[in-house]
Amino acid sequence: MIAVINLSESGVQGGIVSLEDGDTETTLIHSTEKKTTAGGAIETFSELNSSVDGVIKELLDDKKIPILKKSFLTKSPLQEFVFIIDSPFQHNYLSNISFSSEKPFKISHTFMEKMLAEKIPEAENAPALIKEKEDSLEFIKKDVIETILNGYPARRFDEVEARNVNLSLFNSVAPKELLESLQSQVEKRVGSPSVRFFSRAEADIAFLNHFRKKRLYKYVNINMSETLVAFVDGGVIKKISYVWQGYSDLIQRIAKEFDVPDFVAVSYASMYFSGECEKSFSKKIEELILFGIQLWELEYEKNMSIIPQEVYLNSNSHTEESFRQILTKKHPEVKVSALRELYADSTGYSANDKVLEMAISNFFVKQIYGLKEKGD
Repeated sequence: MIAVINLSESGVQGGIVSLEDGDTETTLIHSTEKKTTAGGAIETFSELNSSVDGVIKELLDDKKIPILKKSFLTKSPLQEFVFIIDSPFQHNYLSNISFSSEKPFKISHTFMEKMLAEKIPEAENAPALIKEKEDSLEFIKKDVIETILNGYPARRFDEVEARNVNLSLFNSVAPKELLESLQSQVEKRVGSPSVRFFSRAEADIAFLNHFRKKRLYKYVNINMSETLVAFVDGGVIKKISYVWQGYSDLIQRIAKEFDVPDFVAVSYASMYFSGECEKSFSKKIEELILFGIQLWELEYEKNMSIIPQEVYLNSNSHTEESFRQILTKKHPEVKVSALRELYADSTGYSANDKVLEMAISNFFVKQIYGLKEKGD
């Protein structure tokens, strides 16, 4: 059994996943969540830790698990925990390291490991929460995604001679204090657990790559306070950038204009997107939302240097159509799809806002543990 816990600005979601082969509907044994009240955003590590603690406690509470599914835990106690962390509590970026010599030298795994070990975490272009902890960041992931020897891509390098080595890396970093806190929260309730950390982007892109291995596609993930834009070609991440605007910016603009709390602004936005507002009131909301979306569009235009074959959008159901229209306008020659649509087409199951994140996390966990999923 594995506990999968998603951390994001909108809250913490956890589930218990069976390691047995099968589809997502039968292997998600139990799930729970600690979402923020009325759509607000988690803004501090202490608030995040509090929500994580509540989720872990409920996942381990026998009374919360359906009676018909308790037999799964009897056969396999919960000892493995996978945390999937989203921005702004972690940060993804690409980087390069290189080494040159006048004379050819043999490349070895030891040499490569030394090059990687010398690379330290960076916080350039990261969200404020990461920059504040720049001196104590740790790598969640530091993977070589491309190796260039003497100017040419190389798949094999051990014992090969070269004068120049260039490594392209996918990096994911998070504050050490956050990772240590998550580890300790598990350890205080579970003896000798296995704890692993991944980024939300890594999970989502691994899911996309599973079905779009040879494609050049763009992934646009609109979060609460920022938007991740990633270009992937043949399963390799070629570019990662961020638009520092998201759904909460729209909410805060409405809250300020109407002088109401965020939870009221969330209800106003929901009423507007669902078409339930009176005409005069809807027009006022529309002006604010369209202004915010136009600002997002201007920032997004900076990511137009690569034209993909497909674009995949991940946004909440309220704003999905509005942002899809922008992406369709920006990429009229390519297919623009929602991530939830790919999930439904590929697995045969529909997934709304509440379950999509956990469903893809479940799929990702099965990939990293070498299990098959429906659609393979």
